Amino acid sequence: MNMTDIKNVPLSLPLTGALIGTVATLFVGKKWHAGFGILWSLLSLWHGLQHAGKMQKDAAHLWPPAKTTDTTKLQNFVAGLKIAAFTPGRLRVYHASLIGNEDLARQLEEYLASFTGVKKATVGTLTGSLLIEYDTERLRTKKGLAALEKKIMVIYGKDKQNR
Repeated sequence: MNMTDIKNVPLSLPLTGALIGTVATLFVGKKWHAGFGILWSLLSLWHGLQHAGKMQKDAAHLWPPAKTTDTTKLQNFVAGLKIAAFTPGRLRVYHASLIGNEDLARQLEEYLASFTGVKKATVGTLTGSLLIEYDTERLRTKKGLAALEKKIMVIYGKDKQNR
């Protein structure tokens, strides 16, 4: 009998026997009870090791690991923005990760400048502010950006009322 045969021995009957022996020896004697208890523990451990790979696959299927993509990072960044001021054509927001982060500031300015209708995007790394100036008519030709502007108007209006 080789090692793979031993790994695949079904343990349900020996486990059941060890359980019954452990319970049955409760009143017979401590040595017998302890012996069956140890046997049951060892068989349980062996059984668990046999199924460890399957349990990992099942757990991964039930709780898949979170994927970190650039889109997720961008969504997390956007979720952390605080709207400071808004008028159509001009938006100022704050984000703590912009404070003192020259690399992120440069990347963000370049990224926002690539959008049609964005005239200027300026990050103030001292305060963590981002100022976006844009051409409202050009921006509104893009449905997604127009919808975003409307959403910002609603959020800013609610925030302004709560101050």
